[in-house]
Amino acid sequence: MTKIIAFINHKGGVGKTTICAHLAYSLHHHHQKRVLAIDFDTQANLTEILGALEAPRTISNVLSGAETAQSSIYEASGLSVLTATIDLANIEFDLTANNTQNALKKALAGVTDAYDYVLIDCPPSLGALTLNALMAATDVCVVSNAEYLSLQGMKNIVTVVQQTQLYNKELALSSIIVSHYDTRKGINREVLGKLQEAFTDRVLVPPVRSAVAIVEASSHGATVFQVRPNADVVNDFHALTTSFLEKYD
Repeated sequence: MTKIIAFINHKGGVGKTTICAHLAYSLHHHHQKRVLAIDFDTQANLTEILGALEAPRTISNVLSGAETAQSSIYEASGLSVLTATIDLANIEFDLTANNTQNALKKALAGVTDAYDYVLIDCPPSLGALTLNALMAATDVCVVSNAEYLSLQGMKNIVTVVQQTQLYNKELALSSIIVSHYDTRKGINREVLGKLQEAFTDRVLVPPVRSAVAIVEASSHGATVFQVRPNADVVNDFHALTTSFLEKYD
C-alpha cells in the first residue's frame, strides 16, 4: 500500500523541506523505492533542491484543472516530482475562499498507486494547503527543531491532526523528525528527551545535525548526497532513512 506522507510544521526554518528532499532522494537512490515528491509550498524550495525548476507544468496547473497529475510529473534528480511556483499562492486563496479540502486528494487519484512513497512538503502554516495535504495523506511526519517554542507548537499540530482525523480516518501522526540538532546544547538534548517521552518510537533517530554542507548543497539546487557525499551529515540522512523504512515499510 502506498504511503502518502505529509511533512508539516506551522513554523518556518525547521528543516522540513530539507528533510523531505533528502528522504525522497535516499529512498529512491539508496533503497530502490518508487517515490513521488510533491512540492506543496509557495516558496518552492523542494522544487529547487531537487533540481526541478525547469518543469513545464506544476501542481498549480493540476489543481486548477488545466493539467492532470500524471502529465505534470517531472523527472529530476532521478525522482518523480510535482513542482511548485509562487502561483500556488493563488491556488491557496481559491481553496480558502471555496472552503475546499479535498482538491489534492482528487487530483492524485489514480496516480499514487504507482509509487511506494508519496512525500508532500507542506508550507509552514496550518492553512488550506496543509489541510488539503492532510486530507490526501495516510500519514503525518512532523519536522521540528529541538527548541522550546517548537515543543510548545507540537500541541497545535496534534490538535489539527486530530481534527482532520474526524474526516480522514486513515490519517496517522506516525513520525517526528528533529533537525538542526546540536548535542552541545542542553536545550536540544532536553527537548529531544521530552519529545521521546511524549511520542516514544514515533520520534525517528538520529536527529539531523546542523551542517554548512546542507546549506551549500541547497544553494546548488541539490542534496548533500550529490554535492558533498563525504560530509558528516550524510551519515545522519542514511541512518534516518533506515529508521524511516523501519517505521513505514
